[in-house]
Amino acid sequence: MPHMTEGTTLSLPKGKEVEGLTVGVLYYLWWGLLPGDKDTWKLGHSLTPELGEYDSKDPGVAEQHLRWANQYGINLLQVSWAGPGKRDPSLDNDEIDLALKEGLLKAPSIAKVKFLLVYETEKALGAEAEKLGYDPKKAFVEDLLYANQNYFDHASYFRLEGRPVVMIWKTRAVLNSLLQKTGHELSEVLQEIERACNQDLLWVSLGEDIYSPKGPDLEEPTLKVMDGIAPLLGDDFPAGEEKPWKEYLDHVATSYTLWQEAAQRAGFIFVPAALPGFDDRHFRFGRNRFMKMEPRNFKESVRVAKEVARGGSKWISIYGFNEWFESGGIEPTKEYGMLFLKALESALGGLKD
Repeated sequence: MPHMTEGTTLSLPKGKEVEGLTVGVLYYLWWGLLPGDKDTWKLGHSLTPELGEYDSKDPGVAEQHLRWANQYGINLLQVSWAGPGKRDPSLDNDEIDLALKEGLLKAPSIAKVKFLLVYETEKALGAEAEKLGYDPKKAFVEDLLYANQNYFDHASYFRLEGRPVVMIWKTRAVLNSLLQKTGHELSEVLQEIERACNQDLLWVSLGEDIYSPKGPDLEEPTLKVMDGIAPLLGDDFPAGEEKPWKEYLDHVATSYTLWQEAAQRAGFIFVPAALPGFDDRHFRFGRNRFMKMEPRNFKESVRVAKEVARGGSKWISIYGFNEWFESGGIEPTKEYGMLFLKALESALGGLKD
């Protein structure tokens, strides 16, 4: 669990390489897995995928996603995953794990694109698990050991410095809080997992609130434990308001620079985010937040992230490929066609305007 060493470079995927950059996208496998009202498509979405309301277990769907990814410069899928267990009857954690095995990893083009696991702490260890008496520390360790046995040795699993990379959703706000409530320290639990796996892992916290005019607090304990930090959005999106693109781009350009400078001083990696837009107004559990879906502004968002990443991690994270609840999607849609993938390719240097 050591921090990055000076001069470290990423082990790039075998797919399309763009200026030595790792281009990651958040990728979701929870679509169409459960019958009837439990189908996630019924929770609401503002855009319509070109492939329709698909089933994430379908390797044909996964194959098309991977071909698009490889064609347009995406070389890493950051796969949302919440362990193999069904800790509540209303959750589809086990079905998502099956979709990973029987869908994505059965698609032939997975050989051309890397993947990593994004451990969804709230979905795996949150209120539903607590109600059923699950110990968060025990469950977290079991889930990561399962991942080690089933995924970390896969030929396409993403590694850095030879270490499998694991993203953890909101380490500080969720995982660390759950562990402390049961008397456990985050650093000790991560070390226990690494000993049991018999290998070092590289831990990246995803989704922490990173916008601050003054930059990060380097005394924050999580920063001393985790190997990397990756924002999901990069800025605040107040409920009931439209977020202006100019405000968003100005904020992330400032805050990402501060975080990258701090990362270099403190020895952790910073993975800047890019967005195509944001819209949770049609999601049943949304908070009426909105930033217009704009291919040209998405291109600028990628450019900002790319410029920051060039001086550090050489890895950007796009939210996302197919997070339709919040329109975090650059997958081709009926409404926009291939515009977002073409904007990405252009931002990465593959096309001219």
